[in-house]
Order: sequence, then structure tokens, then C-alpha cells
Amino acid sequence: MSVVDSMRMTSPKPSAKAAWRRRAHRGTTDFIPWGSMQKLKSQLKKKLEGVCRLGILGVGSELRGDDAIGLCVARNLGRKTKTAGPVDVRAFLGHTAPESLTGEIKKFRPTHLLIVDAASMNKAPGEACLFDAQDIREGISFSTHRMPLNILASYLRQSFPCSIMVLGIQPQTLDFGKKPSRAVQASARVLCRVIRDVLRTR
Repeated sequence: MSVVDSMRMTSPKPSAKAAWRRRAHRGTTDFIPWGSMQKLKSQLKKKLEGVCRLGILGVGSELRGDDAIGLCVARNLGRKTKTAGPVDVRAFLGHTAPESLTGEIKKFRPTHLLIVDAASMNKAPGEACLFDAQDIREGISFSTHRMPLNILASYLRQSFPCSIMVLGIQPQTLDFGKKPSRAVQASARVLCRVIRDVLRTR
């Protein structure tokens, strides 16, 4: 065995955090700091405990820049249900009227429902926070849908037992006719990876 081969076998593998820092140096961390990503992953693991059927409800307008990000996340996760392991995942595209899908959601009867939406939280573009639907506090403004998310969640809970949470993503632009920003699109990609990782460990 050569010295080079020996060094390759004995050299420790880089930690996930070190890899994340290298990506940060190259500007490819998808705009979510390591600490925030780990915290969000931990919260999702706790909130998705016992999940059997997961509904992903994307909310927003595709005509207003980053307001479309909830739809992007739902589509992405809905296309890749095979990576969810034993969990049955179904995506619902609520656009600006998510209440119109309550019938379809009730038929699916998810054990857990994750609502994904752009949310103005006075954070950096692309940062994400997880909320219990009934605990959405004042000072957080969600996107352009008509029915408040906490009222929608309350209505669904009255129909069947379900754990409902909201994943809010800070937009950069909500201007009419704009495409989603690079920062928020990149954040959506890493959020989808995190959610799939959590589902695979159920």
C-alpha cells in the first residue's frame, strides 16, 4: 500500500458542518446558516413524530416574485415522494385560495399537514421559521391568500385529528411580475432536502 493510499484511509472524513462552511465560502450554502438549518431540522423531527400521511400545502401567488415559494416547495416534495420512506406524502397547491382544497385534504386525512408560505418576518431573504398554526403571532405577515392560516387550520382540525404547522420563508421581493429571487429559490432547495432527510429517518 502506498503512502498516499494509507493517508486516504486514515484521514478523517470532513464533518457536515465543515462541508457546510466550505459551501459558505463558495457562496453555495443556499442562504440558510448552519445553526438555523440544524434548529429547523430538529424542530421538524419533533413536529413530525409519528407521521404516517403528510400533506404539504403550498400557498402563494406565482405572479408576485417570492410569494410563489410555497408552491415551489410543495411541487418539489410532491414529485419526490419515493424519498419519504414509509411516509405517504401528498402535495396540494393552494395558490391564493388554499381554503378551496379543504375537501381534498380531508379526503387524504393527513396525520400531519405542513403549510408552506412566504412570510414577512423581518429576517434575511430565504430564512425560514416553523410555527404551530394556532400560535402565529402578530408582526408576521403571510402572503396574499384570503383566509388567515390559523383559521384554515382550525377548520381542518374540527374535521379530523391532525397536527398542523406552518413553514414561513422570508421573501426578498413580492413585486408583481417578478420571478422568485435567487436567495429564496436556493433556500427552498435546501428546505426540501432537510424535509426529505427528516422523513427518511422516521
